[in-house]
Amino acid sequence: RLNDLPLELHELTLEDGQLETGGINNDTFRSLTELQRLTIQRYGIQFIEPGAFMYQTQTFHLEISGNALVELKASNFIGLGSLTDLYLTGNGIKWIESGSFLELNKLEYLYLSRNDLTNIYEGMFEGLTSLKSLYLLKNSIQHIGPYAFSNLQAISRIDLPDNNLLAVANNVFSDLPLLRSLDLKRNKIYGIENQAFNATSLQKLFLQDNNLHTLSAEAIQSAAGTLNQVMASGNNIKVIFKGTFSNLTMTRVDLSYNNMELIYPGAFSNAHIELLILDTNKLPMLPSDMNEFMARTASTIITNNPWHCDCSTKWLGQFVIDAGLNYQRYKYREYLPDPSCSTPSLFRNMPLHNATRHLDKACNGSVTPSFNSTLSYTTYLPYSSSIALQSTTIHQTISSHTTTPPGEQNQNPQADGMMWIIPTVVAIVILISSIIVIILLRKHYINKIKVAPGSGQRDQVKYVKKTSITPVEEALQDDRMSIDSMNALINADRARSARRKMDKIFSVHQ
Repeated sequence: RLNDLPLELHELTLEDGQLETGGINNDTFRSLTELQRLTIQRYGIQFIEPGAFMYQTQTFHLEISGNALVELKASNFIGLGSLTDLYLTGNGIKWIESGSFLELNKLEYLYLSRNDLTNIYEGMFEGLTSLKSLYLLKNSIQHIGPYAFSNLQAISRIDLPDNNLLAVANNVFSDLPLLRSLDLKRNKIYGIENQAFNATSLQKLFLQDNNLHTLSAEAIQSAAGTLNQVMASGNNIKVIFKGTFSNLTMTRVDLSYNNMELIYPGAFSNAHIELLILDTNKLPMLPSDMNEFMARTASTIITNNPWHCDCSTKWLGQFVIDAGLNYQRYKYREYLPDPSCSTPSLFRNMPLHNATRHLDKACNGSVTPSFNSTLSYTTYLPYSSSIALQSTTIHQTISSHTTTPPGEQNQNPQADGMMWIIPTVVAIVILISSIIVIILLRKHYINKIKVAPGSGQRDQVKYVKKTSITPVEEALQDDRMSIDSMNALINADRARSARRKMDKIFSVHQ
């Protein structure tokens, strides 16, 4: 029984039981004035009477978790002026009356996780002038009103994971000058307003597993100067706009497992980010200005993207080559597959660094991508012992302007000499093929030769028709040509065909 406890007791823990009244009355702990730590877990508490802790003026730690509290009232915590830690997790709290924490001006840590709160409104946390950390994870919060946290001028951490928030509006987290960590992961957030983090000291922003389609450049930049980490994996972010991360110095930006298809030039201009994660997206290419940015990063994870490998993206493969054995510059683990090409089909599933070595010989001059245009061009690829590389036409959504530096024209006489060899070889191959076809036709159309016996006339030739009538066969049938005449016709046909092919060869040389 509580009445039998020593009066000088400093710490009391009650677990897995039940108070006779079903709640905490104003005389339940009246005699325990020396209590410093009080823990009541899974005790079926349904209510707290006004003044129930009036005599616990030295108590700094109070935990009432896993009970059946439905609401908090303004009179519940009177007398707890020394309280620094308050745990109210897992109670099913649906409502907190304004002024419930009014006397807790020394409270630093408030745990309200795993309850049934749906709304956070202005005045709910009035009086918590010393609060540093607020934990609201795993409630059912759908709406946070403007200035709901404005009384928390000492707050440095707010945790709101696993709720039902749809948006982050202005004037919710702004004007909290000491706020450093904001955890909003696993909500349903689809948008963040431009000034959502204005006038904060935000360093860590957790946005994983929401419904974001893009990141507001203005919102990210509103926390510039202090923002150190942005974790936004598992969203539906398709585009990163110009200026989103420009001029920021950060340790980590995680944009993995999105549906990202495009990063605009200037999105990371003058940024210094130690680790940028672009893993598992739908990026076919990166803007060329990221070449300079990636040279400054310790690691840019680019695996599991459908990379388009051509002259304009060759620099990305060169980035992998330059990394050498330092695989952590572009992927998480050594045993994971290297980033590879998805298009064009000639390079499909080929590692970027291998495709780049082929493109080194095919891409002459400097290539500078520019957006908002479409260009088709043909790249002639060299022959390799492992793959016969032929010319391929590449269509892409950014144009590539290729220029040859002055003085470099016509400096490859071997390439010029090859200009007449290739068509000559092709013509010879065609000629030989034509001769073979004629021979096969002869065997195909002439099944057998029968000579009429004892007629006293010149031997007659009988032909058996195998397919549709050709000019040669028609002549044989109409004129009843002899074998010698037929051979003469075939030889003449050969000569004419050979002469036409040679005429084409000479016209190519001219």
